[in-house]
Amino acid sequence: MDSLLSMEEEEEKSATIVAVEKILSYSFKDKALLVEALTHPAYYNNKNKNINNNGESFRSYQRLEFVGDVVLGLAVSKYLYLEHHSLGPGQLTDLRSVNVGNDKLARVAVRHGLHRYFRHNNNLDVSLLHEVQEFADEVSQEGDIVLHGSIKAPKVLADIVESLAAAIYFDLNFDLQKLWVIFRDLLKPIVTLEVLQQQPHPIDTLYKQCAKQGREVAIKPWRDGAKNIASVYVDGVFVASGFSDQLMDIARLNAAKQALLELAKSMPTNIGRLDFSFGLNKSLEIEGAMQKLHEFCQKKRWAIPSYSIVKAEGPPHAKKYVCLVQIETVDGCLSMEGEEKSKKKVAKNSAASCIIRALLDFCFCFGFAFLVIKSCICKRKKPHQEAKTKMASSKIRAVEKILSYRFKNKSLLEEALTHSSYYNNNNDDDDDESFRSYQRLEFVGDSVLGLALSEYLYLEYPSLGPGQLSPLHDANISNEKLARVAVRHHLDSYIRHNIRDFRRKVQQFADAVSQEDDKVLYASIKAPKILADIVESLAAAIYVDLKFDLQKLWVIFRDLLDPIVTPEVLQQQPHPVTTLYEQCQKQGREVDIKDLSIEAKNIASVYVDGAFVASDISDDKDTARRNAAQLALLKLSKSMPTNLRRLDFSFELNKSFEIEGAKQKLHEVCQKKRWAKPSYSIVKEEGPSNDKKYVYSVQIATEDGGLFMVGEEKSRVKEAENSAASCLIRALLDSNII
Repeated sequence: MDSLLSMEEEEEKSATIVAVEKILSYSFKDKALLVEALTHPAYYNNKNKNINNNGESFRSYQRLEFVGDVVLGLAVSKYLYLEHHSLGPGQLTDLRSVNVGNDKLARVAVRHGLHRYFRHNNNLDVSLLHEVQEFADEVSQEGDIVLHGSIKAPKVLADIVESLAAAIYFDLNFDLQKLWVIFRDLLKPIVTLEVLQQQPHPIDTLYKQCAKQGREVAIKPWRDGAKNIASVYVDGVFVASGFSDQLMDIARLNAAKQALLELAKSMPTNIGRLDFSFGLNKSLEIEGAMQKLHEFCQKKRWAIPSYSIVKAEGPPHAKKYVCLVQIETVDGCLSMEGEEKSKKKVAKNSAASCIIRALLDFCFCFGFAFLVIKSCICKRKKPHQEAKTKMASSKIRAVEKILSYRFKNKSLLEEALTHSSYYNNNNDDDDDESFRSYQRLEFVGDSVLGLALSEYLYLEYPSLGPGQLSPLHDANISNEKLARVAVRHHLDSYIRHNIRDFRRKVQQFADAVSQEDDKVLYASIKAPKILADIVESLAAAIYVDLKFDLQKLWVIFRDLLDPIVTPEVLQQQPHPVTTLYEQCQKQGREVDIKDLSIEAKNIASVYVDGAFVASDISDDKDTARRNAAQLALLKLSKSMPTNLRRLDFSFELNKSFEIEGAKQKLHEVCQKKRWAKPSYSIVKEEGPSNDKKYVYSVQIATEDGGLFMVGEEKSRVKEAENSAASCLIRALLDSNII
């Protein structure tokens, strides 16, 4: 009987291999890789109990999925980097996310029928199988490109696609280019910027549209039996609700969609006219358009326009230039090319003139703000002499010596070391490379290091599962690790920037690092993000200069990352989340880390025995949880801060051990630090009208990013805001920021 079952399984496996290879248009040399990529962990729950667990037949897709995630990430990053020369990192990141996100990959699995072939047994959760079928039915009714569906994409489907990507990558002997040729057809249609702009995320759109009008949005989740419900309030007034039987995230999505429809019906069409003047030159272009566009961006509180030469043709004595101008706005990125001109400065003015005219023609912001332009004669300002921006050859040689690599294209190295602030005052109109900062390279470098390290860990530790590989991966290329790489190799000395107070902050970090052991994973002082960005940018620069040879890149870069964090080191320095749970468990205390996503930000809040302790915000969910746990450990290790005198003001504690008048004190801190004013928003409002409970968050924009903290539950809004401010002040103390 067993032999009969075995024969049936072999026949089924062979048929699956043939079918999937046909879907992929690829024939595996090592069929075992394909089988592994299709095998769910549940497949072995009740099978082959008498076989040693070292056998290849016991491989599930989990290890492959660990690598496949970054394989697709780099493949798509490289494609977007080469395909879209004029796009900034924000747009590139958005495009990558929608093209390799779980929603997209799950749809790839269904549309190509791959979901029919993943191997599992009857022990697999019946609800998961039902979820897969329900999702497949929904996808069959959709159009070709759906970015924000109304049903949750089962993660198992995306996992299978990522595992198949890794399996093909390994079978091709780590050839990413060949992998992309095969996999690109599966991912079609590739989501473009135009599609992304046509289908913006409803929650992001809701927050952005209301922010433009100075209106406050709150999305309040609640449950009615088994139903998840989200209600949208704008300036405290109910607007719309959405629900889902599956997830609160889907309920929030549906609520935002409905709210946008409701707001569109009553939205005013002429809010806040802007007014500035210009004259026209002989080409009927706006005189001093660059300056006028700069002034306009200041009034709209947009980023400073960035200019880049997209075309330079003709002999040296008769060169013709075309310039592209880009502006990052709350709605995305505006970009426009100017007319062909004989001088770069004139080409830039042409681009600025064209984008101003476009803003007029289209009544920009969908009717939210018209531009009124009055014609008058403007005197042109004499251009000031600007500094040359070419990097000194001695500095180039010094960095090449640190990297033990000599660049064929030196401009890649210059670009990798140049922060966007450098061009605010130091751009040179005669320099082809003057408008390149490291941001685009950093976008690629993140994926480059991710795959290089994942590949190394996968091969170095064949017995480790994804639960052990992922922490190793994070520890070796975290912001903290890469910032230490920059400082220990003195790369920070060669960064080109115009950032106020940068040197002091880097020196403070470097001093702390100099006192550490080489293998410290989680330090008490925050690493300046620019240091990690530079290391990622240098990785990308070398990768591009090597014609995208990842293996050669890793040979060069591994020495910079030494010492590589090993499982033993990780055990000696456990993750803050793990430590938090273990320490509280020893004391019989219960830990709860609550995750919340607002727009593109992930918020983690730590509660011990039901009481709020600490919170953190990050673009990455795991990073937010880790930092929140680290703050919680610091706070729990002492009953109250022991270094209050570092503040330039005094305060008293109330009965809840919170700072009296914390809102005002935090406002004073921000003034002294020259930060933006703190902004407060409601996170939770629960209970009957006679016994309401409120939780508020506070956020501050700083040069290094954003500070965020959630306060404790209070019965009054004012007290809840004060609690949030108090918690943030304590966190600033604990983190040595003030």
